[in-house]
Amino acid sequence: MTGDIYALVDHPFGDVDAAFNGTAHWCDVLILHINTKYCRASTDKAGAVLTVGRQPDGLPDYIRGVRGVIERNAMRYYLAIDAYLAALAVPPPEQLEERLQGWFASAERYPRQLHEVDRTAYLDMKRREYLRQQTAR
Repeated sequence: MTGDIYALVDHPFGDVDAAFNGTAHWCDVLILHINTKYCRASTDKAGAVLTVGRQPDGLPDYIRGVRGVIERNAMRYYLAIDAYLAALAVPPPEQLEERLQGWFASAERYPRQLHEVDRTAYLDMKRREYLRQQTAR
């Protein structure tokens, strides 16, 4: 399966460019995804549509199978980028918590497609993973 993903990032271009021009902050973004447990970025490497339409009764026609998995993961990474950029507005010591809270709150707006664990479980897991990530550097 191949495809392209396009998304509107509702942040100034200068902020996006500064945050992602290079690999320095990519792991801070990628670790927000619930299924990313560890991230390593190297300097040598260079919105969301979750339904296709409506059923005859008016209910959403959710995407299933491999395409659904791909689209849900693309959405999770989009939410991670958005949460990372939004957290830049708070002081650096508060940014991790802001990113984690922001990602979870955004994912919960699509509970049928994206909900996997409750807030406490997600936050505990991601705080531990972030600490492990920092000690491995």
